[in-house]
Amino acid sequence: MASFKCRGVNIEFPFEPYECQKNYMSKVIECLQTSQNAILESPTGTGKTVSLLCSTLAWRRAYIATQELGKCIRDDGGSNNPGGEGSNFRQELSKELKEGATGSGWGEVQEGNFVDRPRIIYASRTHSQLSQAVDQLKDTAYRPRMSIIGSREQLCIHPEVLQQDSNAGKVHMCRAKVDNRMCHFHNNLEHKKGEKAFSEGLLDIEDLVKLGNQHKVCPYYMARELKTSADIVFMPYNYLLDSKARRIHGVELSGNVVIFDEAHNVERICEESASFEFSSADLASCISETDQLLTRTVEVEELNKDFRDDNAAERDFVAKELCEMKMIFMELENLLSAVDIPASGSGVTKPGGYIFELFAKAKVTFDKRTDIMSIVEKMISHLTSSSTGYQNKAAGLQKFLDVMNIVFSRDTPAMSGHNQTYQMSSCYKVHIRGEDGFSKKKKQRTDLWTSAKQPSQKKVFVLSYWCFSPGFSMQELVSQGVRSIILTSGTLAPLSSFKSELRINHGKASRNVKRRSGSNMDKVHMFDEEEHPHQPGRQIKMTKNPQDRTQPSHMLVEMEKERLEIEKRRLNVEEARLEVERERLDIERKRYLLEVKKQNLTK
Repeated sequence: MASFKCRGVNIEFPFEPYECQKNYMSKVIECLQTSQNAILESPTGTGKTVSLLCSTLAWRRAYIATQELGKCIRDDGGSNNPGGEGSNFRQELSKELKEGATGSGWGEVQEGNFVDRPRIIYASRTHSQLSQAVDQLKDTAYRPRMSIIGSREQLCIHPEVLQQDSNAGKVHMCRAKVDNRMCHFHNNLEHKKGEKAFSEGLLDIEDLVKLGNQHKVCPYYMARELKTSADIVFMPYNYLLDSKARRIHGVELSGNVVIFDEAHNVERICEESASFEFSSADLASCISETDQLLTRTVEVEELNKDFRDDNAAERDFVAKELCEMKMIFMELENLLSAVDIPASGSGVTKPGGYIFELFAKAKVTFDKRTDIMSIVEKMISHLTSSSTGYQNKAAGLQKFLDVMNIVFSRDTPAMSGHNQTYQMSSCYKVHIRGEDGFSKKKKQRTDLWTSAKQPSQKKVFVLSYWCFSPGFSMQELVSQGVRSIILTSGTLAPLSSFKSELRINHGKASRNVKRRSGSNMDKVHMFDEEEHPHQPGRQIKMTKNPQDRTQPSHMLVEMEKERLEIEKRRLNVEEARLEVERERLDIERKRYLLEVKKQNLTK
């Protein structure tokens, strides 16, 4: 392990760092010390991930130590001997810690009872990339308390939940079992969560699942439990950008540091996470699923009347609520069917604010959204977890709930009313198009409520709500009080355009530029794009003597590098394929063990 000081922070590195890695870590620490946002580009192979982890964890340690020193000084009532040896030591230590925590311009040591311990939230696109980051963290000297957030599909080990076809089915069956204490894996959580195997290790998803099976404890809820005391939390992009997912997993952003690794995918993920498509088939499913629940609820209420059971408050919902939900779905269906769609099939495009006008006509407004979403969640839970034959029948309602979460994603009063409509109009577009031939394939739904009023055939449509501003989702993160946002990848240039798209202000935009003439890591140079913007034809001065790129030897080197890069990508694809195959075999093994258990129980 190599140890060195960067901007006053003592960093422990797995090996002697190259100059480009020192430059990169210097920019990361500068961003954290000044509570700014940063966009950092460094080519593939320059040790970006390990540099990012070591620098952020080293800064966090220095920042916390500074506050703890201030707390000790306050508890001691200051030094009774200002000129003594202990006083001099404290002054030197205070000066050194302050320099590392917030740079040279902070002033006096912060004193107080509360020690701010910012959490590092490390996000990447896939769980395989997160696993690679955890592996690199294991190679360092740092052993922070960590947690990795995943879905039930990846972490759940309950055999009945795993048999559910849809993700929504897994979610609601899991919740039902947990609420009724029917999951023995979750029941073991309370007295297993303090075991050293979980609390003292650096565990990725595979490690959590393996330990969960060994200790008979739920890995999904164990990961959430570990998150409450974690110093660093790993999660995919979509969990961080989706406000609903953040609420479900209890992800707190205020005062914390957010890191997006492999951030060249962030723009697309931001737009996709804030967009949706909702078809007439989805609406028809909503009506059908509501009908199922309504029929059963009416039967239950009639039975309760016969037995004089008036405890309606104990039930999840009453027939009146389901009737209101059905009227909402049917009104939306009528409104969208009434839209005049050109015969050419190009569809109709409207401003983003139109979505609020459409929902308001169906009596779905910002004021009512909490009550409506609560009812829909109860309906989904009942359909997916009930043993009445309605399992996996809530696809339409789940889609509608996702639509509600996107349309009414802003919780602050400043984003309601006219301001919200204006923002949506500038960042979103609503597109309504028809789907030819679908109505001929789908059996016509009959409804006694409106069969006399409906025409013989309804128009088939798809409602699209497209976000054209990735900065819309990124601004929500900033509004949550995040201390710093760091976006980094190997390909982000031009950084000025990337920064403008994501609407990240007051931050650093820096690049590590690597020459193609050799493999020496020292031939990488960091510069600030704000200070030295890249212009067409502008040459970037390097620290080493440049080679003539027209020489045959150089061209051969370039060709060999390209070949090696292609081979590397091929190996990565093969590795991913083998990983999928390994997971498939693991699932087959679990199914075989379940069959053996069933046979043994039968015998």
